[in-house]
Amino acid sequence: MLTSIVLYASVTSFFMAASAGQQPVASQQELDAQVRQLVRQLGSPQLAQREAAEEALLKLGPSALELLPTSDDPEVKVRLERVRQRLLKTVAETAAQASRVSISSQSITLSDALSALQQQSGNKLVDWRQRFGQQVTNPVLALQFEDVPFWQALDELLDQAGLAVYPFGASDAIHLVARDQHQLPRRGRCAYCGPFRVEAVAVTAQRDLRDPGGDSLRLTLEVAWEPRLRPILVKQRMAELKATDEHGQPLVLQNPTAELEVPIPPQGSAANLPVPFHLPPRSTASIARLEGTLWALAPGRVEEFRFDDLPNARSAQRRLGGATVSLARVQKSDDLWQVFIRLRLDEPGQAFESHRGWVLGNEAFLEGPDRQRTAPHSFEMTSRQPNEVGFVYNFSLPQPLDRYTFVYRTPTRVLPISVQYTLKDIRLP
Repeated sequence: MLTSIVLYASVTSFFMAASAGQQPVASQQELDAQVRQLVRQLGSPQLAQREAAEEALLKLGPSALELLPTSDDPEVKVRLERVRQRLLKTVAETAAQASRVSISSQSITLSDALSALQQQSGNKLVDWRQRFGQQVTNPVLALQFEDVPFWQALDELLDQAGLAVYPFGASDAIHLVARDQHQLPRRGRCAYCGPFRVEAVAVTAQRDLRDPGGDSLRLTLEVAWEPRLRPILVKQRMAELKATDEHGQPLVLQNPTAELEVPIPPQGSAANLPVPFHLPPRSTASIARLEGTLWALAPGRVEEFRFDDLPNARSAQRRLGGATVSLARVQKSDDLWQVFIRLRLDEPGQAFESHRGWVLGNEAFLEGPDRQRTAPHSFEMTSRQPNEVGFVYNFSLPQPLDRYTFVYRTPTRVLPISVQYTLKDIRLP
């Protein structure tokens, strides 16, 4: 059975790669020094110097984004915000791009091809054929991928190997199983749009025999994303979706002003989006063209926030990038030590809405002098606001509290992404 390779990847890896073609930076220490020097230059009495410093910060690329400080100087503040917004735009545009892979071989085994695909893309692939009692083969494939988008390459590989994607996996990965003999190939049935793959998977027509107003046509779209991305939300605004039949006539949406949200599962890398239309005439044989725009929020770079001297910690703050973590207090409750924190994002968008659980997955632990981690016994959310959430983490400790450091890991930004897709020739029942 193919052994999966677990790789850490985030949006950060993509904007760091994008920076590689810009001004090279020898080390993180040199980058820190450059940013500090250029920020000082933003306050120069000479306009030319201020303009040059702003341009130089932009040339450093998105890798400098998390190092930009705050400033009380009005002009420096304006220029820093302008640099920040332009770099964030670059990050979002880069995050909306697909991972790309290159494999050129007329005789590569399935296991080697999958290994190369996940190493180049940062997307975890897991062979689940043995789990389902299926025969585990390792066929030789002929693949010619030269800087090909991830989903396009994966579909070609799976079609050659006779595999399919199992949509209900147990982790943030793409789980592979043997393709059923009646199942169609994956190529030619979907839209590749950046890190997303959109496919029409079902059409249901319903005719209400007592109330014609209840007639409906429901199109189900499967929206899949690269596991390395793991969006916080994916949304389809009905105002940004258009469908026409084979005669060029529009299909009418039931609620053209609605915003439909793809339910992001706790695990896995795909979900279904049902799109309701009014039932078209019987003469309509297909949706000849469906065009839409997906809007998403994706987590940015994950940073580590550390707090020492816990017995005396109170109202301590750490800021990195666009996030601030505040340790309000540490107190004893029965046999447990309680650590109260708050996470604030400068631009959370809709990331902290009550039904979004991504923030519950942020790592929090106590690190002892031997670097061993102590996970929380339990935790709960204590508050939720549009740009801030609060938690209390409960720990059972074998050693005195002053021997530990509290560590919290979280994305420091959420990145808005929009991608367009087009599907053609969807047969109606």
